[in-house]
Parts: sequence; structure tokens; C-alpha cells
Amino acid sequence: MNMVWKRSKNLENKRSQLVKKLSFAGQMSIWGIRLLATGYREDIEVTKTLIEGFKKCNATRAGSNLLFLMEIVFSGLTQNLYINCACNPGLTKDELNFLNLFSMSQHSSHLTVDIGLLDFLTESAAKNAIPIFYGYGDSMRDAGLLLPVFDETQFELLSISNLMKPTPAFH
Repeated sequence: MNMVWKRSKNLENKRSQLVKKLSFAGQMSIWGIRLLATGYREDIEVTKTLIEGFKKCNATRAGSNLLFLMEIVFSGLTQNLYINCACNPGLTKDELNFLNLFSMSQHSSHLTVDIGLLDFLTESAAKNAIPIFYGYGDSMRDAGLLLPVFDETQFELLSISNLMKPTPAFH
């Protein structure tokens, strides 16, 4: 029993370290996704808060792009998404996937080719989302907020025996 607790604690420490190591652009992206997910789940208006937050970073256009993107995501899902509440120090696989997609939209042009990366969306929603992903990446870059390129080890950290799996946020 004690060994299970230690393993769970170790996993949480790794997740927390991952969140703490995110760039400011990554932290803003996760904050925005979580804020919009909470607003959607609880049917509360969060648009003004989102835009004000991004405005403080000189990235108002990025906030608008994120708002439009998440509207497409919420209406075009083909499977459950796991998005934590704002106060959770850990990242879900889906949140890390969004960060990876945002990073790719800033650093490459592969989203058009790899539409399979958007397999959580219907085909039409994915096609609509791609230009908005690029708009978000460009807007963040224009504001000086760069997202790092994520590697496989970060995905592996989240794959380790998910003992505290969150409940689905949407379907």
C-alpha cells in the first residue's frame, strides 16, 4: 500500500515539474484552454476574462483566435477530452496535445499534412480549426510569446500509469 502511495506521489511530482517548466506562452495557452473549458462546462461567460488576460500580454489577437478555436473544438468533438480545472498543477495528455499543436503551428507547416493530429475532431471541424491554429501561433509569435517544440519524453511522462485520471471534460 505504501509503495502505491509513493508511486502516485512520484507521478504527481513529475507532472508538477512539467507544468512548472512550461514557457510563459505555454502557461498562457493552458490557462486559456482551461478557462474556456470551465466556462463551457459551467455555462458561464468567460470571454471578457480571456481577452483581458491575453491583452495584458500584448496578445489580444491570440486570445480571440483561441476563443474561436475552442468553439470549433467544443462543437466538433468525436471523443472525450480531458481538460483540468485552472488550479490543477498537472497536465493531461489532451492539454499536452494542444500545446504540441500550438507549437507546431508556430514552428512548421505540418498541420495541413498531418490532419490526423486532430483526430479528436470531425473532419470538417479539423479543416476549420487548422487556419485558426496557425492564427493563434502567429499571434503569439507576434507578441513575443514562443512555444517550445515538445518531445516524446514529455508525452511519456503523462503516459506513466495514470493513477489519478481526470473525468472527461466534454463529449
